[in-house]
Amino acid sequence: MAVSMMLKSDDPLNEIAGAFKGEADEYLLGLKTGDIQLPHQVTGDSSYGVIRYVTYTAGGARPVQTRGYYTGTYDLLKVKVIGGGAIGTATYSVWEKSSSDLKASQIVTAETINGDFQMCAGGLEIRFAGSTDSTSATANNEWEIEVHGISEDVRTSKTGNIVLSRGSYHIPFHNFKGGTIRAGHRRFKL
Repeated sequence: MAVSMMLKSDDPLNEIAGAFKGEADEYLLGLKTGDIQLPHQVTGDSSYGVIRYVTYTAGGARPVQTRGYYTGTYDLLKVKVIGGGAIGTATYSVWEKSSSDLKASQIVTAETINGDFQMCAGGLEIRFAGSTDSTSATANNEWEIEVHGISEDVRTSKTGNIVLSRGSYHIPFHNFKGGTIRAGHRRFKL
């Protein structure tokens, strides 16, 4: 919007300014309708979690996918490779929030990484993989998974249809052809 306004200040008919304004209008409409989500918003897929690396040696085995739904409210899970090595010998651990801090309570301890979906936290499972079958996991590599509960309110502004009526006596007309409706003390012939 700012670029569009700056360009239009010199030339009100500038085509480039119109293109910038059109793109800005699309983004604003997407935010209003809920089609575009901001990173802090809870979305319909927030219960799957977002995997981010904290420390990671490029090319090593890492969490690549989650499955299931997180049943808590919110957490920032910590996933760490404890023992390095190939899939089948490497181990990982997971920490979840405590009553006072995130990533504080260990819930999975030195579980062997097998390449299939394995326990993570709160109904969520995690799968490790690498670029090849022989990829090794590096000890002390760490990831965090930000996750919102499946039952959390999704705060998006999706537009939709609603039924409107006058007063509390809305009765579809087509259901009562030839009959009468009583509204309060009055009767109406249909």
